[in-house]
Amino acid sequence: MKLCFMKKWIIVGSLVCSFMGSGSKAALSELQHEENAAVETTKKDAAHFPSVSHTKEVEGSSPTVETNKAEATYAESPIKEDEAADVDKVKDEAAQTEVHKKEDSSIATEESQKKEDAAISSETLEDKELTVSDGKVVSLEYTLMLEDKSVADSNVGSEPLNYVHGSQDIIPGLELALAGMKVGESKHVVVKPDNGYGPVDQEKFLEISKDKLPPDALKVGTPLQGKNASGTVVNAWVAEIKDDKVILNFNHRLAGKTLYFDVKVVDIKEVDESAKSTGVTE
Repeated sequence: MKLCFMKKWIIVGSLVCSFMGSGSKAALSELQHEENAAVETTKKDAAHFPSVSHTKEVEGSSPTVETNKAEATYAESPIKEDEAADVDKVKDEAAQTEVHKKEDSSIATEESQKKEDAAISSETLEDKELTVSDGKVVSLEYTLMLEDKSVADSNVGSEPLNYVHGSQDIIPGLELALAGMKVGESKHVVVKPDNGYGPVDQEKFLEISKDKLPPDALKVGTPLQGKNASGTVVNAWVAEIKDDKVILNFNHRLAGKTLYFDVKVVDIKEVDESAKSTGVTE
């Protein structure tokens, strides 16, 4: 169609030129040259117009599409790999956390078990450790003081006092205070007269003739020992001296007095290992 149109244009141009004067010949010639060039250009364009060229372009588009798909696949692939790596990392961290929890739990359990074992062991040792109780032989270190702070008796620095607890070998107030003590423990004990050597009994005073005592015994406070009518050994001390009489006191010297003890348990043994028991004082 384009070619036919160009031919008609040439014919019309020729007719127009026949009416033009000689001054228009140059212009017509130039126009003819342009028409010829246009025809050549049209032919060249027609040579490249067939459907084969379109087909090539279509076929050529296919690799591009496939390439784009490949590029899209390649572009998506690293994201998926990163996500998978992140998931694996999270799983690993969770697994490690769980392992640490189990380890911590195991350590806590072991520590708790050790504490329980130590507590049981301690309780067992405490159970096995002897305390001052009935039937035990107790070795005692003591210092006895009176209300005026004077020392009435003491065995510190010498042999300890050994007694069988619960056998009334010592005064009740001191024996009661010692119950439950362990070896090495110390205590300050105050004993009133009722739990010590009792109140002063006026019937235990006896007046005798001065000539019945040896001259060296005629002094207040001198301790005396003798036997009564039944042969029992009795203790007394000189309470007062008169012109020809001497008053003897058969009460304990500490009767009616409040006693202050500083005591320390030196040893405790079973009764079958007992040593000889002695009294605190005379």
